[in-house]
Amino acid sequence: MSRTFTTYLSRLFLRQTLVVTLGFTALLQLFDLLKNAGDVIARHGGSIDALAYYTLLRLPGIVSFLLPLCILIATLMTLSHLARHNEIVAMKAAGVSLYRIVLALAPAALAIAAAHWILGDQIAPAANRALQRWDARSIAAADGALGDEALWLRSGRAVVRVGGVLDDGRRLTGVQVFLRDEDGNLVAYLAGREAVYREDAWRLFDVRRTIWPADGPPRRDRLGRMVWDSPLQPRDFVDLSTPPDHLTLRALRQAAAVAGLGRRPPFFYRTWVQRRIAAPVSIGVMILLAAAVAQTLARSHAGVINFALGIGLGFLYLIADGVSLTLGEAGTLPPLLAAWAPLAVFATLAMTALMAREGI
Repeated sequence: MSRTFTTYLSRLFLRQTLVVTLGFTALLQLFDLLKNAGDVIARHGGSIDALAYYTLLRLPGIVSFLLPLCILIATLMTLSHLARHNEIVAMKAAGVSLYRIVLALAPAALAIAAAHWILGDQIAPAANRALQRWDARSIAAADGALGDEALWLRSGRAVVRVGGVLDDGRRLTGVQVFLRDEDGNLVAYLAGREAVYREDAWRLFDVRRTIWPADGPPRRDRLGRMVWDSPLQPRDFVDLSTPPDHLTLRALRQAAAVAGLGRRPPFFYRTWVQRRIAAPVSIGVMILLAAAVAQTLARSHAGVINFALGIGLGFLYLIADGVSLTLGEAGTLPPLLAAWAPLAVFATLAMTALMAREGI
């Protein structure tokens, strides 16, 4: 395949991708800011700096979310441009099939897939964690609630409830510890205002302690501070309290290893591990879906219908992917199937449509 041909198509495709991504990102970022500006102002003040910082931290996650759909639209626009200018007809007359046209987009697609991987696995999680820490510091400084959903964990025979996780897991607020015996009976209860991890040990502060001895009435006392003997590490609290889309692949694997401690089962995180690995492949599937409807884009009436059909197929894939992910999180589907089945099904449908259009 000619290098000039590949370079021409790649430049056209990348230009369309940039325009579409910038437009959709700006639109979604505007909607996101309109929705959350009140919370940002309440927590961080009404300065432009606070709103700009929030917008900056939300940007990687929004781009990562939108990129597959933007690739679909950019591919449709690229092929529509070629069709309107009769370039596809000229290419076919020169013996260039639609397969070769799609293949010429492969270098650009691989570069975008790599960027999507880095953005979704490294940059967006780091930005989301920074946003969480920023919010947590402001809420904690205002002595407010850190969230409506507490974190529950199991550590040996103990059940632990944590109201909030701060300072990368080294400071916990609203800590409650339920200690049980071998038969599962409650033998002690600890409630601390906060727990701080220092010198490889947890320390509880402002503790209310209740002990139920085997014989006799319960004993209650208050302690200014005490050592909490627990094998749990700060990282465990961070991983188990963070939404899975805010974690890197490495952190997801670590969370899957310790997920039996928390409210989410191991298969929940294993599903997200497979989802993260499969994410870049969605770029290729979107290109195939666009190519499957590319033949009639040159005709005005049929072109509009097929352009809409291509976008509809993309949304259908995103819906199927979301449903499959939910089933994987619930344990209804195995993690591997939950992450890869929508990709395989829609790639097969697109390839079948391409083969039919090419007369194979």
